[in-house]
Amino acid sequence: MREFGFSRNWGNKLNSNAFTTFRFKRKDKDWQLGETVRIVMSPRSKKRQVLCVATIMTKEQRYASEISDSEAIIDGFNDRWEMERALLDMYGVERVDNEPFFKYTLKRTREML
Repeated sequence: MREFGFSRNWGNKLNSNAFTTFRFKRKDKDWQLGETVRIVMSPRSKKRQVLCVATIMTKEQRYASEISDSEAIIDGFNDRWEMERALLDMYGVERVDNEPFFKYTLKRTREML
């Protein structure tokens, strides 16, 4: 089972039964609809924490300019502008403006003890 890593828990979304995340296409094997993954906080850190097992329920392609306020809020931000600023800080204007993201919706299927 592959690990779907997070470095931040924006708006505590990872505590919900279902949550979204926006990711660029992976250079190796991209995430697949219906794939079961292990949700891990800080995957490359000594503070690494496995939170749960989840299934990818939806996978939708979007450009940053197409992300709505409601999508940004569900994803843990106050509005789409706050989300866009965070994306620009993380990835830079060239990538954010020109590469599509995938919006994933994941649903918890098993808790980790």
